[in-house]
Amino acid sequence: MKKFLVAAIIIICCFMITGCYSVKMNANPNNEVRLISANDNASFKHTQRQWFALWGLVPLTEDGVQKSISNNGLTEVRVSTKYTVIDWLISGVLGSITVGTRTVVLEGNGK
Repeated sequence: MKKFLVAAIIIICCFMITGCYSVKMNANPNNEVRLISANDNASFKHTQRQWFALWGLVPLTEDGVQKSISNNGLTEVRVSTKYTVIDWLISGVLGSITVGTRTVVLEGNGK
């Protein structure tokens, strides 16, 4: 019985720190922006933590990718999402109230 209880707690904790996080990455439709590969050099880098509720269904922070692309005059970009140790800790603590995070990294080159 004790092994079953430990296994059940571990499974419940795993479900509390997972979710369906969706990050929209948009650029201004009036500017031409092209994607760069993982091997290309980038002179600009911006990291942002995005917050979600209901295990990823409701974004709590606005999309900062489009603003960063426009504000910095980027014409070549690479966007990636990561689940860092900090995200894991935040989601582990706040997962019981359905709040979690993802880290978004925007890299690129300007004009």
